[in-house]
Amino acid sequence: MKIQLSSIVNGIEFQGLESYSYLNLKTGEVILIADEEIRAVENGDDISERAEWYKEAIANAKEFLENQHQYLELPTKYDLNEYRLIENFVYTIPAEEQREEMLNLIRGKGAFSRFKRGIERFLLTEKWYKYRASEIEKFAAEWCRENNIQYEND
Repeated sequence: MKIQLSSIVNGIEFQGLESYSYLNLKTGEVILIADEEIRAVENGDDISERAEWYKEAIANAKEFLENQHQYLELPTKYDLNEYRLIENFVYTIPAEEQREEMLNLIRGKGAFSRFKRGIERFLLTEKWYKYRASEIEKFAAEWCRENNIQYEND
């Protein structure tokens, strides 16, 4: 079975501070599970009056807890190291003056917001998002190889 690389990329991208993505090694499905959903299953919360999407999320969390051996946690954005991506992107800027200014912008506290303003000012936003998407795809592919996961590009 081959996994769609975009599923892995999306799983990495959609994680948050209290939610994690997992690959079901049997089905190839990537699921996102929030801490809240795990707690609801563990506490046996009554979800009969909840929305259908929430019931489905709870069912996924229950399935996950009962069959954890079938799941592999995807890397997080912290594993990706977004700051390193930004820094590497800045080094690709051909105009020396812009590159130097961008390097100064990404130093210290508030680097991410200054970076965003800088790429907007230098009209590099589209180039940045293409670069970022490509790098995340490479990261996901490397993770698949390291974990012996067969994948294919969409």
